[in-house]
Amino acid sequence: MADFAFVVAFAHKGESEIGGSPQAMAAHLRNLLDTALKATPRTFSNNISVSVAPGGVMFALRDSNPDRAVALCQAVAGQLEHQAGTQHGMPAVCAVITHGLLRSLDVLGLSTNFEGWPAIAAARVLAKLSPGELAVEESAWNFTALREQCGDARTLPGKSHDAEAFHVCIHKRIHFPTPAEKPLAEELKPLHISSHGEFAQKVKDQIGTRLRDPRLQALHDAIVQQEKGATAAEDVLVPPHSTSLLAALTHLYQATKICLQKPLGAPVEQIARVKAVALEIFGLLTGLAVNRDKLRGSAWAFDPRQGSFEVTLPLVSEAAIEVGVSALGERAARFRRIKDPRNPRVVGQDSFSEEELEMGITTSDRLTELLKRIWVTVMEVEHAPEPFCKRERDRLQSVWRTRDALGRNCYYITLPQNSSSSQFDKALLQRLAEVLQPLRVIYFGAEQNQGLLFVNEYDLWALIEEFLAMVEKA
Repeated sequence: MADFAFVVAFAHKGESEIGGSPQAMAAHLRNLLDTALKATPRTFSNNISVSVAPGGVMFALRDSNPDRAVALCQAVAGQLEHQAGTQHGMPAVCAVITHGLLRSLDVLGLSTNFEGWPAIAAARVLAKLSPGELAVEESAWNFTALREQCGDARTLPGKSHDAEAFHVCIHKRIHFPTPAEKPLAEELKPLHISSHGEFAQKVKDQIGTRLRDPRLQALHDAIVQQEKGATAAEDVLVPPHSTSLLAALTHLYQATKICLQKPLGAPVEQIARVKAVALEIFGLLTGLAVNRDKLRGSAWAFDPRQGSFEVTLPLVSEAAIEVGVSALGERAARFRRIKDPRNPRVVGQDSFSEEELEMGITTSDRLTELLKRIWVTVMEVEHAPEPFCKRERDRLQSVWRTRDALGRNCYYITLPQNSSSSQFDKALLQRLAEVLQPLRVIYFGAEQNQGLLFVNEYDLWALIEEFLAMVEKA
């Protein structure tokens, strides 16, 4: 027996946050729809049939008006919005509403399915929709209230070049949230890159200014003693040739070590001053490892002080990422050590690594969990407040933004370029960027630096680690 009915069909489209096989994506879609139906069980308990296929799910609603069809789409959109805020991921979904005669089918006498033109049309239209779209096919346009909720009509081609085309309009109010294609909205703006000579002179002047402090005379003299015939420490540390940079960093290492091995009784303030200035000079010098001519006109030439961005640098270490970022900003690199027994290393002082932001797979509110971990670092405390609510979010947001604007910090997240981890996806980073502006995400992990550095990155990385360890132990 044939009856008039509305068909509401859903499909998973394109990329998905959840990844995995098509079978896994289909299972995730079915779970999503099941949850949406259970949210309003009275609405969808009667006169509804379901047809499940590998590419999607169809519902037949034997109603005289489209209210339940629209309510079902709203329920699914609401469930996706909820998942975007609290769950691990969501499928990219599209849907279509059609109307017409359907015939019930008994499948081996065990269940009820359906067939008919509305189901065929729904399948054809789904194949042509983009993620997030809810289309209303021409067969449902006679219902004025539904048609008025939609935009202009458009034509979709049939299954083959000679097949009948389909006419649809897209619902203006109901849209299914989709995984973001890019986590951050702003484009990287071109940056003027000074020449290596200009930058080297700037570094040299800054080092000279710092070491003219009478309290640092011992450090100045210890540096000069590293090079025969030298009279100024800045001449020793800023070599005429970039290939001599590792030797210059080694000279600073040796001189700093000598000054920090003074006899017991040296004023604590004096030792602290030597450490602070030596670290700053070391950070300035590391910037000379960056090939500024190679940066010019490349995608790597971004302004670290601009707004949010996402960029990949051809470097293998987080230490070198900080070197690159600081060189672009023409400031001293600032490092800190991660004493992880599995992967001890050096990272940027204002950076957040994948490991530091790691969450358990059972975390229900991923964004809040991320913000709590960031809070601990930014506020320099052991634990984030519980509960972590809007008040804490707003305060973290203001501290983050204010310190960035004042130049105190340049926060960024470092993520492996080819990470298999599901901890961070595009949609999650997008939501994080909405709370923390500006948010910078820098991917690393390429095995070749493509000439971005003058020196061997592993040698530079090792020197940075040794210098920090020496200063901390003193």
